[in-house]
Amino acid sequence: MKKLYFILLIISLSIVFLGIDKTNNRKINKEEIKLKVDELLSKMTLEEKIGQMTQVTIQVISKT
Repeated sequence: MKKLYFILLIISLSIVFLGIDKTNNRKINKEEIKLKVDELLSKMTLEEKIGQMTQVTIQVISKT
């Protein structure tokens, strides 16, 4: 019976480890992130940037 549990454990661990996405384990490249942020910011209008900074919600502008 112990052999069966051991075999099931090995199979389960194999499935778990083989299913891990290896692309998420790479090191974060700060320069790459900076380029993406700069690209996104360049696409935004001044009003959109202000909206993101203030995070205005409906409760702020509604009277109820």
